[in-house]
Amino acid sequence: MPTSQDPKPAKQRSFAADSILVLAARLVSVASNFATSILIARLLGPTAVGIMAIIFVVPTILNTIATLGVRQAVTYYIGKRLIPDRDLVQTMLWLALRVSILGVIITGAAYLLNGAFKYGLILALAGMAFPPMSLLFDWASGIALGKNWIDRFSMAHCLPAFATLVATALFIWVFKGGVGGACIAKTLGVACATVYGLWLLSLVSPLGFAAAPGVAKQLISLGIIYSVALFVFSVNYNVAILVLQHYVHPDEVGQFSVGNNVAQLLYLLPQAVGMGVLARSATSRDPRQFAIKTCRLLRCILPLAILAGVVAVLLAPWIVVLMYGENFQPAGNILRIMIIGVIAGIIHKILHSDLAGRGRPDVALWVYIPVVTLNIALQLVLVPLKGVTGAAWAATSSYVTGALVFMWVYARVSDLSVWEMLLPSALLRRYSTASQAPGESDGPGNVPPEPPNAAEPHSSDS
Repeated sequence: MPTSQDPKPAKQRSFAADSILVLAARLVSVASNFATSILIARLLGPTAVGIMAIIFVVPTILNTIATLGVRQAVTYYIGKRLIPDRDLVQTMLWLALRVSILGVIITGAAYLLNGAFKYGLILALAGMAFPPMSLLFDWASGIALGKNWIDRFSMAHCLPAFATLVATALFIWVFKGGVGGACIAKTLGVACATVYGLWLLSLVSPLGFAAAPGVAKQLISLGIIYSVALFVFSVNYNVAILVLQHYVHPDEVGQFSVGNNVAQLLYLLPQAVGMGVLARSATSRDPRQFAIKTCRLLRCILPLAILAGVVAVLLAPWIVVLMYGENFQPAGNILRIMIIGVIAGIIHKILHSDLAGRGRPDVALWVYIPVVTLNIALQLVLVPLKGVTGAAWAATSSYVTGALVFMWVYARVSDLSVWEMLLPSALLRRYSTASQAPGESDGPGNVPPEPPNAAEPHSSDS
């Protein structure tokens, strides 16, 4: 029975409309992020890019585990109306305060261990302030998603990037603040999003720091698996920088960071549609049929990503120089290597959205723990030998391995064959008919037929 009321529920939009809205917000975010990175690269140079990557790699990784998966848990509880809105919001703020203090302490300790304080106290303080504000804005966006406020959710995810762009232009272009100004601008951008997040919370409940009995435990127990999985993914994406900073000059770390960031532009579309997959998977009554639809979506997106990847590989040096200047020409080679792994990573991103919506983030967790271990081992072997090129090949190898293993596990969990995932329905039936001997009935070794009443809607891929 619902425990809270929403007097004006949001109008349900189509999957396409929601995806377009999220995609538009991500385009604004990506454009702002790249404009920011171009400003920093052209005005401050590769060394500054490398120093910023070193300063923010620890807060970025820490933030994925510090969020505790609360955004996903909040989305679930507020969408299902299982906890009163006031209890949920005020407990979330109570919990955010405590986790933020712990995050600042851990970030500072990490800086002491890896020597980040040598780049200056202002840079370190900017990095230490990053986790608390990222945390609160992330959790608040879960409220918007649970209320089906896709427009406000989208705003929450493009606001920090745009605010960071404005602040960066002021601090390093107008005020000539150097790399310290760039770090402060990055943190201020997230601070603007935090203010917006507090406003979102105020629409749902009066703000306060009162923990309702048992609510914090419910949030953490549901969210912790999501959080650990995201932490593992973040380590897999960022471990190269952690290793590189001990073997190469910050200039080379900057080259790697630029090449990797350009390659990850290919994640823009799967991240946008993944949000819709996540929301609809959570309400699907037939996980297998929804998995078939998810695979159809993957078959549509993957060829587009491969085509874009081929173009990026052919034009890599010119793309990087055009965006970042001649000083970053070596990043073109990093882009060419990373693009292979990023294309493979699209498989994981789309399929994981479905499993996360089913409440099964543990599947990705168990797949990617060995993958991260492989990545770390390859980084430790290849970076001393090949520098940033070795780091790129190590990362790409882990991305490809993870995607292939995850695809196989997804098929098992979803009661599908790999052929059902890769082939359109019409080709699959033709393959099944051709491979079946005359008079032979469907057996365990054959591709299972489509369920009754499902063949007509799924007879072909649209």
